[in-house]
This record gives sequence, C-alpha cells and structure tokens, in this order.
Amino acid sequence: MPTTTGSLHRSPIRIIAGGSYGLPRGGRTPAHRHACWELVCYRTGRVRITVDGAPTDLGPGSLWLTPPGHVHSEEATTAFSNWYLLIEAPVATPWPLLAVDDAEGAVTRLCGAIVREHSGNASDKTAILACLAGELDLRLRRAVRQRRDRTAALVIEAEAIFAGAPTHPLPIGRLAIRLGVAPSTLRAAFQARRGCSPSVAMAGLRAGHASGLLASTTLTLEQIAERCGYHSASHLSRWIRRLHGCTPGKMRRRGSTRDASP
Repeated sequence: MPTTTGSLHRSPIRIIAGGSYGLPRGGRTPAHRHACWELVCYRTGRVRITVDGAPTDLGPGSLWLTPPGHVHSEEATTAFSNWYLLIEAPVATPWPLLAVDDAEGAVTRLCGAIVREHSGNASDKTAILACLAGELDLRLRRAVRQRRDRTAALVIEAEAIFAGAPTHPLPIGRLAIRLGVAPSTLRAAFQARRGCSPSVAMAGLRAGHASGLLASTTLTLEQIAERCGYHSASHLSRWIRRLHGCTPGKMRRRGSTRDASP
C-alpha cells in the first residue's frame, strides 16, 4: 500500500454564486451585506472598498474577503473589473481579509475558472466545483501563513537596518521604501509582532542600546547620547527614566555593582 506524508484536505466550503462585474470611474455599489462570505478578486483598475466604515484602496491582483454580516461597498477610483464569489463557509474559517495574488495570478485564474464552471451545465459540474473550492480554500489559508511569515521577516529586517545605524535612524517613510513596502504595511507588521508602532519599537531599541553602553562603559552621558542619536544628554536621561524608572547615574551604579560581584 502506498504511503503518504499527509492527509487529504477536506474543505467544508461551497460555492453559492459567482460572476464578474465592473464599474466606470466614480461608480459606486450601495452598502450591503451577505449571510455568507464574499471574495472579490480585482482584475483591472483601482477601487476603494469600505467595510464597516473603514476604507481601503485596492488595485489589480488584490483579494478582498468579507465575512458574513459585515456591511461593505465599493467606489471606483478608476474603471475596474473583478471576479466575485459568494461562498458558504464557517465564520471562523482562517482566511485573510485582504491579500495579494502571487506573481502567476493563481487565485485570479482560479476564481475565473470557478465562475465559468458555476455558470455551465456540465454533468460533473458539482464535482469540479468541489475540487476548485478545495483548492481555493487551501490557497487562501496559504496566504495567511505567508503573510504571517512575511510580517515576522519584515520586522526583523527593519530592526536590523536600525541596529546598523542607530545614530541616524531612517524616518518610517524612508524605512518602508528601503524595505519595499508601504508605510501602512510596516506599521501593521510592527503592531502585529511587537504590539506597538515602528517609531515606539525603534525608540525602545535605541534606548536599550544606550542603556547597555551606560551600564558597561565609562562613556559620558553626552558621548552615549551622540552615539545613539539623541539630541542631548537630557534627552537621553528622559528616555532612560521612562524605560527603567531611574536616573542614568543610578543605572550606571547598578551596572558597576553587578560587575564587582564575585
């Protein structure tokens, strides 16, 4: 009997409806909601989609998923076209609410295939749709894993860039350009991985570097401030107190006491 390295994925989802539509520039869809999931795959043009009052601008290759019961609408910033699918799936299905298709456009092609199969009358239509729905489920779950991995890598890369030049840290906008992402993407990555904004995380790293120098060297406060990119010794002192709850002098004495311990 042949062996396998894993079990078959049995998807609980079902395609209810599907099709394609588009709007001219300035066109709008009225706010609406569904009792099922809706997946919209944007093929051309740009659109602003609003879900529960929060707007997001999207372009070609963007995938937007709206869970059941959420109010959403679209406004065409340019003429656009898309594929849409209405999908029966558990509310807790681990899909991304926003994703970008891969370089080959795998999900875009898959959505097109599902729409075409759904509109046909082949005798094996139900079986084919079940297979396509299973592939769609797997690809959306993969997008979540890839985004999670990319988020972690993005934060680590940003922190490495900062560590290489703590005296002259890049503004968040320029750091995002260096990393090849939008500033909003960088902020979201830090919020997800560090629970704070990039600015707060970088300030903490800089203060930590300064604290290490304070506890392990005889550099003056002015020298440490200069090395770590602070405007002045008093600026550094405020950060030390905020981070450690004590003055730089007290922190240095603590470091000296530890060094002298047997």
